[in-house]
Amino acid sequence: MPLRNGFFILLLTFTSLVGLGQVRVQPLPEILSQRRSNTAYLDSLSRIAKKQYNDLTELPRPRAARNDTLRFKALYYLGRLYRLWPERRDSTLYFSRELETQARQSRNLFYELNGKLLLAEYYRADELNTPLSLRLNLEILPLIPQATAYKYIRYQANLNLGKLYRLSKDYANALWHLSRARSVIIQDTITKSAKVYGQLIDLEQNIGAIHNQQGNLAASEKHYRAAESLLTHSSSPA
Repeated sequence: MPLRNGFFILLLTFTSLVGLGQVRVQPLPEILSQRRSNTAYLDSLSRIAKKQYNDLTELPRPRAARNDTLRFKALYYLGRLYRLWPERRDSTLYFSRELETQARQSRNLFYELNGKLLLAEYYRADELNTPLSLRLNLEILPLIPQATAYKYIRYQANLNLGKLYRLSKDYANALWHLSRARSVIIQDTITKSAKVYGQLIDLEQNIGAIHNQQGNLAASEKHYRAAESLLTHSSSPA
């Protein structure tokens, strides 16, 4: 009898949560980029994320704000996942646009900007559509609040612009945006994160390369040496 009562209590709790537009979901698995050539692995992740998204979408309205956030996380996850999947990379466009549109409708600026950033990065690195990527990144920058939660968006938009301006040989703007990206993450070195050191190495190398293209060899050497000094940190545990 106690077991049966426990079951009914659990069932009533679940029914109440669904009725309130709330549901518990498990965190989505980490995407391991080193397994990008494993189609079965990528497919299994996409199935998990799509099921979570569909389950959250089918909840009765009005949905709780937290569940909308989880739905946007699933779309963002799928956009990132398909960028790693060569045969399905174009699906990034669908999920990025869905994320941007749905987040805007829900007035969720954080995920709206993340959706737009996924699109900008897709057009920069995958489609090689420099003018469109440039426009998208320039649209993102003035919309970013100063809150810490938006730090990655600010870093990535400036990094993208720095690389895009370098391609178009607009070195002044390239250096300005790369320096802005550097200033966003430079304080994160106190966490001794290998990822942050890797980002800083990339920035120093890009800045050094631009100075080299301008014939400013002293400045170029300074930044290349800075990148070299960071190499010992980039291999430490994240």
